[in-house]
Amino acid sequence: MTKVCTRLVLTAAALVFLGSCQVKKSANPLSPAVAGPIEGVVISHPNLLEPGQNWELKTKDQPVQLLIQNADTSGARPLKYTFEIASDAEFKNVVFTRTGIEPGADGLTRLQLPDKLAAGTYWWRTRAEDGANMGPYSPVKSFQVLAQVILGPPAPSAPSNGSTITGLVPEFKIKAGERSGVTADIEYILQVGNNTSFSSIAATFIERETWPETKIAQGYSFLYSKTYYWRVRAWHTGDGADVSNWSTVQTFKTSAPPIIVPAPDPGAPAPAPGSGGAVCNSSKGSDIAECIEDRYPQYLAKGISLDKRIQNMQFLRNRLIEHAKCQGLKVGLNLKRGGPEISNDFITYHTGSRWVGVDIASGYDDTKDTLDLMWYQHGSSTNWGHPYYKDYGPVNCN
Repeated sequence: MTKVCTRLVLTAAALVFLGSCQVKKSANPLSPAVAGPIEGVVISHPNLLEPGQNWELKTKDQPVQLLIQNADTSGARPLKYTFEIASDAEFKNVVFTRTGIEPGADGLTRLQLPDKLAAGTYWWRTRAEDGANMGPYSPVKSFQVLAQVILGPPAPSAPSNGSTITGLVPEFKIKAGERSGVTADIEYILQVGNNTSFSSIAATFIERETWPETKIAQGYSFLYSKTYYWRVRAWHTGDGADVSNWSTVQTFKTSAPPIIVPAPDPGAPAPAPGSGGAVCNSSKGSDIAECIEDRYPQYLAKGISLDKRIQNMQFLRNRLIEHAKCQGLKVGLNLKRGGPEISNDFITYHTGSRWVGVDIASGYDDTKDTLDLMWYQHGSSTNWGHPYYKDYGPVNCN
């Protein structure tokens, strides 16, 4: 537009000038002085692409990025865009607005919000304008910003820490941890390790959470007489990024293998005299264990204190070692994890040019049951294949 003015100078009758102005349209539609709208120019509405209708946006999707397909115009002037986000469908409460956004060169325009939106439902729209003409708003779309998911670690319940399970197949029980913002199912990932660092994993289980306690019993068999370490964590199945910390580490031990008693051999010699008829002149480990049980039944008693049971176990261990030595076996004490503590229910035995470990009692610390002596010899493939030998003696075999 240009403005043309003319002036008329009058006489000294007290009037100085009388001006008149006339407005004309500019011949250049790109001129910033154009007063719009320009007749005949039509601008279409942009198309909203992302977030789409009813999208649910999680914490990892924030801050939100808006994506539109550019509008078309029949005019020569370049378009710019206005974006609006409101907390209501009527846009009475606009929480974000930007104007003068340049269009993208690929037919799409993106606008990254500078900050995160609070959890809630939002509506958004956009329109294009060229400085003189303004297009209509796009159809409105709504999306939901979900609350941040916070997961506390679950609490291991069973097997209880340091317990010995019956058999080889434990049933794990886990209590639910604290959480907020959860909108989908929770699953547990349970690891059973061969060591405290979990660098060697014995088994991994995944189970859907049941409130308030989840049981995991998948029938997996572990090894006899072995200590395992286990931990568990929760994850939000709707989003793999929502994972809790690991729980505290718990331990459990599997039971000792059953003692298989062979059928009597009709041609075998009669057992040596004893209160229960045990074979006491044999160098076979199971016979030695049975002989000591037969000789000292009062030390097998149940229903006593744990301190008394430990004293009894140490007495029987020493008698078993003495008797084994007298039967020609090369045996000794075992230093627990290298010492200095001596194992109560575990000894060392030299056989086949090497030392191996021998379990001599099953669950001796469970005072509800009668103490049961045994001779379970570990091979080199187990954790106890390389025991820590300590000499025991002297022994009087007379």
